[in-house]
Amino acid sequence: MGGWIGVPAAGLLLMGVQPACGQVLKLEIITEIRPPHVQAGEKSRQAISIDLANSRASSTVSTGVTQVVPGWDWGSVRDKFELKNVTFGSPRITFIAKGQTASPVLFMPDIDYQFSVILNRVQKKIWISGCHNRFPSYRILINGASLYDQNQVGNAFTGLIGVCDTISIVEGSY
Repeated sequence: MGGWIGVPAAGLLLMGVQPACGQVLKLEIITEIRPPHVQAGEKSRQAISIDLANSRASSTVSTGVTQVVPGWDWGSVRDKFELKNVTFGSPRITFIAKGQTASPVLFMPDIDYQFSVILNRVQKKIWISGCHNRFPSYRILINGASLYDQNQVGNAFTGLIGVCDTISIVEGSY
């Protein structure tokens, strides 16, 4: 995810988040097509669990379906989701969450995102910076509370061309 110079549509969002219950934080990155688009629905969800007490992080992924013909739901293709470079320091925890998925309509471009995350255990703050396509919509939740919500721009073809068209910088508390 090289330099961001020349990348359009930078966005900044700051929201408060309720305190975590227990020692496990759950960060979810959700891609979804919103109505009135004919393919409306959740396309991917990367759920990252951060176990503060045991200094462990894990990621699970679910992907949606595309209905090309009424009554025929087809699963996603070209799925590649990563949780990498996880570091548990004192007081900071850092990692990178990266995702890619695509419709089974093979000529369609991928849905892509990459976010760098910093958690500060003492301040109970989170910083997320990264980028994603203009389409579909993107949401980031921490412990179920909304931290970031970016509405889709363009359509399923033009909004997916390229990688990292939209820069996101998010700061919040947990």
